[in-house]
Amino acid sequence: MEVVDLSVKHCFPLGDPVGSADVVERANFIGELLHRLSNGEHVLLAGPRRSGKTTLAREALRRLRVRGYQTAYIDLGEVSSRDQFAQALSGALRKGCGPVRRTLQSARSLFASAARSIGEDLRPLGASARASCGVDPFLRSLDFPEQLAAADGRRVVIVIDAFQECLNLCEEADFSALRSRFRAQSYVSYLLVGSHDGAMQELFHHDVHDSHRFATPDIPPVAAEEWVSYMERKFRGRDLEPTPAALRHLVAMTGGHASDAMAVCEETLLAARAAVSTTISVDLVAVGYERALGRLRTAFEAAWNDLARGCLPGQALVLRIARGEHPYPVDRNSETVSRTLATLIRSSVLERFAGGYRFPEPMFAEYLRRRPHC
Repeated sequence: MEVVDLSVKHCFPLGDPVGSADVVERANFIGELLHRLSNGEHVLLAGPRRSGKTTLAREALRRLRVRGYQTAYIDLGEVSSRDQFAQALSGALRKGCGPVRRTLQSARSLFASAARSIGEDLRPLGASARASCGVDPFLRSLDFPEQLAAADGRRVVIVIDAFQECLNLCEEADFSALRSRFRAQSYVSYLLVGSHDGAMQELFHHDVHDSHRFATPDIPPVAAEEWVSYMERKFRGRDLEPTPAALRHLVAMTGGHASDAMAVCEETLLAARAAVSTTISVDLVAVGYERALGRLRTAFEAAWNDLARGCLPGQALVLRIARGEHPYPVDRNSETVSRTLATLIRSSVLERFAGGYRFPEPMFAEYLRRRPHC
């Protein structure tokens, strides 16, 4: 009996932000990010979860690093306190700044000062003792990037991912501190990445579009032909020949959502290997789609539970829209529905389309349609 080797390494990136070779063409948008950040603007990237925001941010950061900029990346989803925020920022700057070209000793002194400031030396004393010493790790860490840039003579570009977590990490006074640093720091550019703009509204008092030095560009969708070209290249790299109809079907079913498309591609590849097929057909894509739905169930369940925490009528409303029902039922207060819709749009769960509403992530809508009726 022939043994089929299924121990294939992932051809399509899953989960983590992808490398440069798997950035599906958005050259013009990445170029816009580079232009804005290198010229001292701050940028907010807000959009649906797992839609490629982090990939775009990391690719922009990589290209800026190649051009000689100092860079740092932190993910607030991995941080649970203000002090950890400070430690993560200082650590990312130490890691990302590279060799200091001018005033090396000055930069070393800054790093040593920052380490003390973020409480590494005072940690055994506890928070109250540090406060009595006048040390606020969070506030001191916010000043460090500008000091480092001034010492080295190079602009610092910082990506703060999952920025919406500031709502859970920061105190009210911290938003004032963030605003003042964003406005005052001349040699630092920030790229804030988040799944919705709630933290930005809090940061700028609900006036994000007029906020000083902040650009809020819309992330353009990847054109269907770009997805088809990318998938064709990747499948052929594994000696598989996709039919044009299969690739068009795959893009249509996923809506070009970055993470979902990658998951369906990977599951389709594995289905082809299991079937000992060298052709990617529409039928194999259908198998891959079902397998990817199972793979994504945990993420979709988390998003479903978030709807209950974010706005109480949210779950019922998204179910109606996913099933093609009118969002305004006759037995529900229309003002409540309107407020819930606005919240869901801000959170990138829904978007307005052709006089109605649709899901930026079609596979999440399919997950909702398959949920049992309550």
